[in-house]
Amino acid sequence: MLNECLCKKVIDLMMDVAIECKRAGCETQWYHLQCMKLNYVLWNWVCEACMALGMARRSKRFKK
Repeated sequence: MLNECLCKKVIDLMMDVAIECKRAGCETQWYHLQCMKLNYVLWNWVCEACMALGMARRSKRFKK
């Protein structure tokens, strides 16, 4: 399985320092720590795109 970061480089999970978005269905899924400006892997990390998606879903629920 090829995993491509937002920087468009394929992530080699054996060689690269990468973090996985924990949201099921994330389009990118794996990111270089450096690209995300993180110093270490966070256990339950969610990328900005998925976070925005989650916020949009929540706000629709509360508008009823």
